[in-house]
Amino acid sequence: MVESPSWSRLKARLEYEEAKARMDRQVNDWLDEAVRDFEAKGGLEHVQGKGKPLRIETGDPINGVLKAANVKPPWLELQHEIRDGLRALKREFDQEPSVAALRALEAINLKISRYNALVPHYSMQKAKIDPATLDRQSESWE
Repeated sequence: MVESPSWSRLKARLEYEEAKARMDRQVNDWLDEAVRDFEAKGGLEHVQGKGKPLRIETGDPINGVLKAANVKPPWLELQHEIRDGLRALKREFDQEPSVAALRALEAINLKISRYNALVPHYSMQKAKIDPATLDRQSESWE
């Protein structure tokens, strides 16, 4: 079976995004290892508040700690980018969608592929956006 050029480009782009997400995970693993090594060598002995309980404002301990440290994991930053992009795109799709709007939607769908590869659990993955159901689908990103 011969693949069409557009399918080949899309397939290559998706493979690139998956490889990029794998690399991000490898970097995160390396960083985790570096922090564990730093801690094992006593690098965290003089941290303010060491040994005291953390005050977590929300019910989710991981998100509470990250929020207190003002840190967003890469998948959460990407989620916000996608949400903001969809808000802008919905305004463009209210009229007749232009070629630029369709390209922007394609770029958002590539970000969704990357997001799905980065989220910590498969249940957090989301479907790509279809132009016909943009309004309904974009609500899941709010």
